[in-house]
Amino acid sequence: MKDATVDVWADALLEGSPDELDDLRGELLLECYTEPAPADGTLPVYSRRVRLPGHALPPFPRRRDV
Repeated sequence: MKDATVDVWADALLEGSPDELDDLRGELLLECYTEPAPADGTLPVYSRRVRLPGHALPPFPRRRDV
């Protein structure tokens, strides 16, 4: 982080995340704060959400009546 802003670092991290996290499905929210443990209601200095496509889940097996 010495050589880049939070925005540049986070954007680079998130650009690669869909490929690196290809086993996950859903959304990834990255928020950066100026403090290690922000108080409730503290707004992040950076916030971005990306979609993780992941693999489609197989259909749920149908239950057979016995």
